[in-house]
Amino acid sequence: MGLDHLPGSYYLNTNEIESKENGWNILSAESCMRVLSDKGITSSTSLLIYSSSLSAACRIAFIAYWLGLTDIKILEDGLASWQKLNYPLESDWTSCEKASSFGLHDPKRSEILISTSEDLLKAQKDNPKLVLASVRSLTEYQGTTSCYAYIEQAGEPAGALWAKASCGKNDVADLLTSEKKIKPLVDIAQAWKANGITRGKEVVFYCGTGWRASVAFFIAKELGWQRVRLFDGGWYDWSQKHSENPKKFPLKNDSLGHS
Repeated sequence: MGLDHLPGSYYLNTNEIESKENGWNILSAESCMRVLSDKGITSSTSLLIYSSSLSAACRIAFIAYWLGLTDIKILEDGLASWQKLNYPLESDWTSCEKASSFGLHDPKRSEILISTSEDLLKAQKDNPKLVLASVRSLTEYQGTTSCYAYIEQAGEPAGALWAKASCGKNDVADLLTSEKKIKPLVDIAQAWKANGITRGKEVVFYCGTGWRASVAFFIAKELGWQRVRLFDGGWYDWSQKHSENPKKFPLKNDSLGHS
Protein backbone atom coordinates (compact mmCIF):
# COMPACT_ATOMS: atom_id res chain seq x y z
CA MET A 1 0.00 0.00 0.00
CA GLY A 2 2.97 2.34 0.52
CA LEU A 3 4.40 1.85 -2.98
CA ASP A 4 4.76 4.85 -5.27
CA HIS A 5 1.92 5.27 -7.72
CA LEU A 6 0.43 7.70 -10.23
CA PRO A 7 -0.71 11.01 -8.74
CA GLY A 8 -4.37 10.97 -7.79
CA SER A 9 -4.67 7.18 -7.86
CA TYR A 10 -7.25 5.23 -5.87
CA TYR A 11 -6.34 1.77 -4.60
CA LEU A 12 -8.55 -1.21 -5.48
CA ASN A 13 -7.78 -4.74 -4.33
CA THR A 14 -8.98 -7.52 -6.64
CA ASN A 15 -10.27 -9.35 -3.55
CA GLU A 16 -12.97 -6.69 -3.43
CA ILE A 17 -14.54 -7.96 -6.66
CA GLU A 18 -13.90 -11.72 -6.40
CA SER A 19 -13.52 -14.19 -3.55
CA LYS A 20 -12.24 -17.64 -2.71
CA GLU A 21 -15.69 -18.53 -1.36
CA ASN A 22 -17.12 -17.68 -4.78
CA GLY A 23 -14.61 -19.90 -6.61
CA TRP A 24 -12.57 -16.79 -7.50
CA ASN A 25 -15.44 -15.78 -9.76
CA ILE A 26 -16.57 -12.20 -10.15
CA LEU A 27 -19.00 -11.21 -7.42
CA SER A 28 -22.54 -10.08 -8.15
CA ALA A 29 -23.11 -6.99 -10.25
CA GLU A 30 -24.62 -5.26 -7.23
CA SER A 31 -21.49 -5.95 -5.15
CA CYS A 32 -19.14 -4.81 -7.92
CA MET A 33 -21.14 -1.64 -8.53
CA ARG A 34 -20.92 -0.87 -4.83
CA VAL A 35 -17.15 -1.36 -4.84
CA LEU A 36 -16.69 0.99 -7.78
CA SER A 37 -19.09 3.65 -6.51
CA ASP A 38 -17.27 3.58 -3.16
CA LYS A 39 -14.18 4.64 -5.15
CA GLY A 40 -16.13 7.46 -6.78
CA ILE A 41 -16.52 5.53 -10.04
CA THR A 42 -19.84 5.61 -11.89
CA SER A 43 -21.04 4.28 -15.23
CA SER A 44 -20.01 7.57 -16.90
CA THR A 45 -16.52 7.81 -15.37
CA SER A 46 -13.40 7.98 -17.56
CA LEU A 47 -11.19 5.30 -16.03
CA LEU A 48 -7.44 4.65 -16.25
CA ILE A 49 -6.33 1.31 -14.77
CA TYR A 50 -2.84 0.02 -14.12
CA SER A 51 -1.09 -2.63 -12.06
CA SER A 52 2.22 -4.45 -11.86
CA SER A 53 0.18 -7.32 -13.36
CA LEU A 54 -1.49 -6.65 -16.71
CA SER A 55 -3.86 -9.53 -15.99
CA ALA A 56 -5.01 -7.87 -12.76
CA ALA A 57 -5.53 -4.54 -14.52
CA CYS A 58 -7.55 -6.20 -17.28
CA ARG A 59 -9.55 -8.13 -14.69
CA ILE A 60 -10.76 -4.86 -13.16
CA ALA A 61 -11.19 -3.29 -16.60
CA PHE A 62 -13.37 -6.20 -17.72
CA ILE A 63 -15.64 -5.79 -14.71
CA ALA A 64 -15.94 -2.04 -15.33
CA TYR A 65 -16.74 -2.68 -19.01
CA TRP A 66 -19.22 -5.44 -18.16
CA LEU A 67 -21.02 -3.15 -15.74
CA GLY A 68 -21.30 -0.29 -18.21
CA LEU A 69 -18.25 1.98 -18.40
CA THR A 70 -17.24 2.94 -21.93
CA ASP A 71 -14.18 5.19 -21.55
CA ILE A 72 -11.59 2.79 -20.13
CA LYS A 73 -7.83 2.91 -20.66
CA ILE A 74 -5.24 0.36 -19.47
CA LEU A 75 -1.53 1.06 -18.99
CA GLU A 76 -0.11 -2.05 -20.62
CA ASP A 77 3.28 -1.95 -18.87
CA GLY A 78 2.14 -0.61 -15.51
CA LEU A 79 4.46 2.17 -14.34
CA ALA A 80 7.44 1.22 -16.53
CA SER A 81 6.96 3.81 -19.29
CA TRP A 82 5.87 6.46 -16.80
CA GLN A 83 9.03 5.99 -14.73
CA LYS A 84 11.24 5.86 -17.82
CA LEU A 85 10.04 9.38 -18.67
CA ASN A 86 10.72 10.52 -15.09
CA TYR A 87 7.13 11.59 -14.57
CA PRO A 88 6.12 12.29 -10.94
CA LEU A 89 4.83 9.64 -8.54
CA GLU A 90 3.12 9.83 -5.15
CA SER A 91 3.43 7.69 -2.04
CA ASP A 92 0.13 8.72 -0.39
CA TRP A 93 -3.16 7.47 -1.79
CA THR A 94 -5.89 9.94 -2.75
CA SER A 95 -8.92 9.78 -0.48
CA CYS A 96 -11.97 8.34 -2.22
CA GLU A 97 -15.12 10.43 -2.39
CA LYS A 98 -17.96 7.97 -2.70
CA ALA A 99 -20.46 8.37 -5.50
CA SER A 100 -24.10 8.44 -4.43
CA SER A 101 -24.92 5.87 -7.10
CA PHE A 102 -23.16 3.85 -9.79
CA GLY A 103 -25.80 5.05 -12.23
CA LEU A 104 -27.10 1.66 -13.39
CA HIS A 105 -28.98 -1.17 -11.71
CA ASP A 106 -27.98 -3.98 -14.08
CA PRO A 107 -24.84 -4.65 -16.13
CA LYS A 108 -24.99 -2.81 -19.46
CA ARG A 109 -23.09 -5.62 -21.21
CA SER A 110 -24.37 -8.68 -19.37
CA GLU A 111 -23.87 -10.86 -22.47
CA ILE A 112 -20.04 -10.73 -22.34
CA LEU A 113 -19.82 -12.63 -19.03
CA ILE A 114 -20.35 -16.38 -18.81
CA SER A 115 -20.06 -17.12 -15.11
CA THR A 116 -20.34 -20.87 -14.64
CA SER A 117 -19.86 -24.12 -16.54
CA GLU A 118 -23.64 -24.51 -16.72
CA ASP A 119 -23.85 -21.08 -18.34
CA LEU A 120 -21.19 -22.15 -20.84
CA LEU A 121 -23.15 -25.26 -21.80
CA LYS A 122 -26.19 -23.08 -22.43
CA ALA A 123 -24.14 -20.72 -24.60
CA GLN A 124 -22.82 -23.68 -26.60
CA LYS A 125 -26.34 -25.01 -27.05
CA ASP A 126 -27.49 -21.59 -28.28
CA ASN A 127 -24.56 -21.46 -30.72
CA PRO A 128 -23.03 -24.86 -31.59
CA LYS A 129 -20.32 -23.05 -33.58
CA LEU A 130 -19.12 -21.11 -30.52
CA VAL A 131 -15.33 -21.23 -30.14
CA LEU A 132 -14.02 -21.95 -26.66
CA ALA A 133 -10.51 -20.50 -26.52
CA SER A 134 -8.05 -21.40 -23.77
CA VAL A 135 -5.39 -18.78 -23.03
CA ARG A 136 -3.66 -21.12 -20.61
CA SER A 137 -0.07 -22.22 -21.14
CA LEU A 138 0.70 -25.05 -23.54
CA THR A 139 1.49 -27.46 -20.67
CA GLU A 140 -1.86 -26.64 -19.07
CA TYR A 141 -3.63 -27.07 -22.39
CA GLN A 142 -1.95 -30.41 -23.03
CA GLY A 143 -3.03 -31.64 -19.61
CA THR A 144 0.49 -31.92 -18.18
CA THR A 145 -0.25 -29.70 -15.19
CA SER A 146 -3.12 -27.71 -13.71
CA CYS A 147 -0.59 -24.99 -12.80
CA TYR A 148 -2.60 -24.11 -9.67
CA ALA A 149 -1.93 -25.39 -6.16
CA TYR A 150 -5.67 -25.38 -5.41
CA ILE A 151 -6.74 -27.10 -8.67
CA GLU A 152 -5.92 -30.78 -8.44
CA GLN A 153 -6.93 -31.97 -11.89
CA ALA A 154 -5.12 -31.11 -15.13
CA GLY A 155 -6.90 -30.87 -18.47
CA GLU A 156 -9.27 -28.69 -20.48
CA PRO A 157 -12.98 -28.68 -21.34
CA ALA A 158 -13.90 -30.74 -24.39
CA GLY A 159 -13.61 -28.85 -27.65
CA ALA A 160 -11.32 -26.12 -26.33
CA LEU A 161 -8.87 -24.58 -28.79
CA TRP A 162 -5.53 -23.10 -27.76
CA ALA A 163 -5.15 -19.31 -27.95
CA LYS A 164 -1.41 -18.80 -27.49
CA ALA A 165 -1.02 -16.30 -24.67
CA SER A 166 0.81 -17.46 -21.57
CA CYS A 167 3.67 -19.54 -20.21
CA GLY A 168 2.11 -20.03 -16.77
CA LYS A 169 -0.77 -18.98 -14.54
CA ASN A 170 0.83 -15.67 -13.58
CA ASP A 171 1.70 -14.28 -17.00
CA VAL A 172 0.56 -13.50 -20.53
CA ALA A 173 4.12 -13.58 -21.85
CA ASP A 174 3.22 -14.79 -25.34
CA LEU A 175 1.14 -11.65 -25.86
CA LEU A 176 3.92 -9.26 -24.83
CA THR A 177 7.20 -7.94 -26.15
CA SER A 178 10.38 -8.01 -24.06
CA GLU A 179 9.43 -4.51 -22.89
CA LYS A 180 6.09 -5.80 -21.55
CA LYS A 181 4.12 -4.06 -24.30
CA ILE A 182 1.38 -5.77 -26.29
CA LYS A 183 2.79 -7.41 -29.42
CA PRO A 184 1.57 -6.17 -32.80
CA LEU A 185 -2.09 -7.13 -32.94
CA VAL A 186 -1.72 -8.68 -36.37
CA ASP A 187 0.86 -11.13 -34.99
CA ILE A 188 -1.44 -12.18 -32.16
CA ALA A 189 -4.37 -12.57 -34.56
CA GLN A 190 -2.27 -14.75 -36.88
CA ALA A 191 -1.21 -17.02 -34.01
CA TRP A 192 -4.82 -17.45 -32.92
CA LYS A 193 -6.02 -17.96 -36.49
CA ALA A 194 -3.58 -20.85 -36.89
CA ASN A 195 -5.57 -22.67 -34.21
CA GLY A 196 -9.01 -21.81 -35.59
CA ILE A 197 -9.73 -18.73 -33.47
CA THR A 198 -10.84 -15.94 -35.78
CA ARG A 199 -12.71 -12.68 -35.97
CA GLY A 200 -15.91 -13.91 -37.59
CA LYS A 201 -16.77 -16.41 -34.88
CA GLU A 202 -18.28 -16.10 -31.43
CA VAL A 203 -15.22 -16.55 -29.22
CA VAL A 204 -15.26 -17.28 -25.50
CA PHE A 205 -11.89 -16.86 -23.79
CA TYR A 206 -11.05 -18.55 -20.50
CA CYS A 207 -8.08 -19.50 -18.32
CA GLY A 208 -7.95 -20.82 -14.77
CA THR A 209 -10.05 -18.18 -13.03
CA GLY A 210 -10.48 -15.32 -15.51
CA TRP A 211 -7.43 -13.09 -15.17
CA ARG A 212 -5.41 -14.04 -18.25
CA ALA A 213 -8.60 -14.39 -20.27
CA SER A 214 -9.40 -10.75 -19.53
CA VAL A 215 -6.23 -9.68 -21.35
CA ALA A 216 -7.16 -11.77 -24.40
CA PHE A 217 -10.68 -10.34 -24.28
CA PHE A 218 -9.46 -6.77 -24.64
CA ILE A 219 -6.92 -7.66 -27.31
CA ALA A 220 -9.75 -9.23 -29.33
CA LYS A 221 -11.80 -6.06 -28.84
CA GLU A 222 -8.84 -3.98 -30.02
CA LEU A 223 -8.72 -6.22 -33.10
CA GLY A 224 -12.31 -5.23 -33.78
CA TRP A 225 -13.87 -8.58 -32.93
CA GLN A 226 -17.52 -8.09 -32.06
CA ARG A 227 -18.59 -11.46 -30.65
CA VAL A 228 -16.21 -11.87 -27.72
CA ARG A 229 -17.07 -13.21 -24.28
CA LEU A 230 -15.32 -14.43 -21.14
CA PHE A 231 -15.94 -17.71 -19.30
CA ASP A 232 -15.17 -16.61 -15.77
CA GLY A 233 -15.45 -20.00 -14.08
CA GLY A 234 -12.69 -21.29 -16.33
CA TRP A 235 -10.84 -24.50 -15.71
CA TYR A 236 -11.32 -24.20 -11.95
CA ASP A 237 -15.09 -24.46 -12.21
CA TRP A 238 -15.14 -26.94 -15.10
CA SER A 239 -12.74 -29.35 -13.38
CA GLN A 240 -14.90 -29.37 -10.27
CA LYS A 241 -18.08 -29.94 -12.28
CA HIS A 242 -16.32 -32.69 -14.27
CA SER A 243 -15.48 -34.52 -11.05
CA GLU A 244 -19.17 -34.43 -10.11
CA ASN A 245 -20.55 -35.27 -13.56
CA PRO A 246 -17.94 -36.36 -16.16
CA LYS A 247 -20.52 -37.05 -18.86
CA LYS A 248 -22.09 -33.60 -18.66
CA PHE A 249 -18.76 -31.79 -18.35
CA PRO A 250 -16.32 -33.81 -20.52
CA LEU A 251 -12.62 -33.16 -21.04
CA LYS A 252 -10.54 -32.63 -24.14
CA ASN A 253 -8.67 -35.87 -24.74
CA ASP A 254 -5.92 -35.00 -27.21
CA SER A 255 -3.35 -32.27 -27.84
CA LEU A 256 -5.24 -30.81 -30.80
CA GLY A 257 -8.35 -29.84 -28.88
CA HIS A 258 -10.64 -32.62 -30.11
CA SER A 259 -13.06 -34.23 -27.71
